[in-house]
Amino acid sequence: MTSSFKANPLVYTIGILPPIGNKGDESIYISSLMLIRKHLPDSVIALAFPPRWYYEGVRSPWTGKNVFTELSDIIVRHPLDIVGEDLDDLLFKMLRFLYYHSHPYFSNFLLTMLMSFLNRRKSVADYIKEADVNVTLSFPFESANILFCYSLIIPKLLNKRPLILFPISLTTGAHLGNRSGTFIRKALMKADMIFTRGQYTTKWLLQKLKIPHRKILTSADPSFLLNHEKNCKCEIEIERDSAALVPHPILTQDTIVNIVDVMLKFFDHIYIVPTEVKDLKLVKPLTRRLNHNKCTLLDVSEMHPHAVKLIFQKIRLVVTSRSHAGILALASGTPTIMINRRSDLKFMDILGHYSLERYFVGIEDLTLRPTHFFTTIASMIKEIADSQSTIRKTIIERNHLIRNLAELPGIYLKELLNN
Repeated sequence: MTSSFKANPLVYTIGILPPIGNKGDESIYISSLMLIRKHLPDSVIALAFPPRWYYEGVRSPWTGKNVFTELSDIIVRHPLDIVGEDLDDLLFKMLRFLYYHSHPYFSNFLLTMLMSFLNRRKSVADYIKEADVNVTLSFPFESANILFCYSLIIPKLLNKRPLILFPISLTTGAHLGNRSGTFIRKALMKADMIFTRGQYTTKWLLQKLKIPHRKILTSADPSFLLNHEKNCKCEIEIERDSAALVPHPILTQDTIVNIVDVMLKFFDHIYIVPTEVKDLKLVKPLTRRLNHNKCTLLDVSEMHPHAVKLIFQKIRLVVTSRSHAGILALASGTPTIMINRRSDLKFMDILGHYSLERYFVGIEDLTLRPTHFFTTIASMIKEIADSQSTIRKTIIERNHLIRNLAELPGIYLKELLNN
């Protein structure tokens, strides 16, 4: 690495969640890398893949993964993966445990050891220390332990270059408890600029975590920018009067069956569309409990995220507990109902862009008021079905503004490196 990167800046991109096996994370990586390439066409993009343990029996290989080698110039090891490469299996499992569960008393000790080790590794020095800017990609905060949070700032500690957080949301558990909040705040305060996925996360960062205004810009998830890819088609024949349910482990099998029964009162056909490999395993046993003439399970695990977006574009409604399924649906103009915990701010961030927060259902109601939970979903579906054209028009009109918001990180990155 030499000073030639001044003309061709080296952008070091790093994520925690792998871009394989989950359509949401795949779309985040693809759209983020395309955004960087659009605004910095002459840049050299180094992509650090997440630690290898994510791929051990949890994620399935995606045939489209070569898209990441096409969008980035260099694929490099994640710093936390490098730490574990020479360890035996027992020590590696211990590292994995510490990664998720380390106690705050050990935080400074662990970070000091980690930085000392990484500083001695040439494979790190080549791509991290010579970077002109650090960019984080898929970085949720539901696991707010020390190594998780500090892996966010490892690149900046090594190269002293600006750290830019592409749009984040605070998800379930991240903003519950003083310990988690302290870890998150320490990590976020190391960033030079934090882009959020919407106004609800921005408000929380400002009011609860006391992050300064100067460090935060409200943006939108980069997945709103996902465009048509060459050779990306949806060859599945979709029934005309149909809707889709996107499952999540937060929904039990009985709950999924009951929601499908509610949806069938308004639509002729329901598609079950798991956008995460683990969700597909969850719903496969359900196929014998569903009406095969009126319900279809779609396996989209080998599809490009844009092909999934094309599926949602052809249907009338999406009910989802996965946030990025909602993004792909709304970006295609399809009305969406979202179900999750009320503390999961990313869902409100998404619906807030459209002023459609009324189409969020808290999963807590399923336990506290189960009858009310299902009647609420039914009333929402009826309202959307009765006002389909008006709601679609509102969504489509807002999409232009939302895409402009999603462009902000790329614009900021360009201005930063130009200056």
